[in-house]
Amino acid sequence: MNWRERIQQITLTPEMTQGEYICRCADKLGIEPRYIVEIGSYRGATAMVFRSWFPSAKLIMVDPWTHKIGDSRDSIAEWENIYSRVCDEFAGDIGTFPLRCHSALASCYCPDGIDILYVNGVHTYEGVMSDLTHWLPKMRKPSIVAGYDDRYSEAFEPIWEAVDETLGATNVWLGPTQTWIHYHDL
Repeated sequence: MNWRERIQQITLTPEMTQGEYICRCADKLGIEPRYIVEIGSYRGATAMVFRSWFPSAKLIMVDPWTHKIGDSRDSIAEWENIYSRVCDEFAGDIGTFPLRCHSALASCYCPDGIDILYVNGVHTYEGVMSDLTHWLPKMRKPSIVAGYDDRYSEAFEPIWEAVDETLGATNVWLGPTQTWIHYHDL
């Protein structure tokens, strides 16, 4: 049975999150992660799922946690509050490392041998291409590269171009909750 057939056997529930789906995929594929990198951690919800599924793995949370010009979601003060809450949430967890910087810079300081890479940072062609270009050489084989973007939305077409160019269109599975999965084993 190939990797797609294995992850298609996952029982889906209406409340399943992207993080839980990624964890279930890792489980189905027999990946026992030692290192997980989440790009675009924001409020830490997916990081909490990763920690609950894989408590012995090292989790590297990458996010600049900063206000972006033109971003109407949160003010500068709110971004500081979000970052503080994330740090407080994981303060007692010696296996979790919030890195407050750009993804490309973070890749310079992280070890090789990443087992799960979750790309959910800058949702543009350039952002996804940069993330994949900097992090793919650090991946262990086999491993999972995942992301969160709607394949069928025109707004996300540039993102899928980056994914297809980097991973190959036939090597990516779009699962539920708009989560794409690539089994990195070649």
